Amino acid sequence: MDSVVARRDGTLFEEAGGELVAINLDNGAFYGMNAVACSIFKFIDGPRRVAEIRDFLLETYEVDAAVCERQMLAVLEEMLAERLIVRDGGPGTAGPVAP
Repeated sequence: MDSVVARRDGTLFEEAGGELVAINLDNGAFYGMNAVACSIFKFIDGPRRVAEIRDFLLETYEVDAAVCERQMLAVLEEMLAERLIVRDGGPGTAGPVAP
């Protein structure tokens, strides 16, 4: 949970109707996010430790801690794979978001 993630430069986003659409300007791809993924992406308004994100979600949603952590890590991995966020503050970082 000590990994740090941040929004990647070159990603625009717009929220509409409780959903968020992110645009990766490097490849022109559009990504739709559900309400929880939207909350995560908006919370990453600067570098954030993964533990901070987990704590934010546990305060915001009524969810079991283990379920929250597992699903949050899956969302962060997807955002990392789609190059919407970077891990540990560096471009081109690879590998999973460490629990």
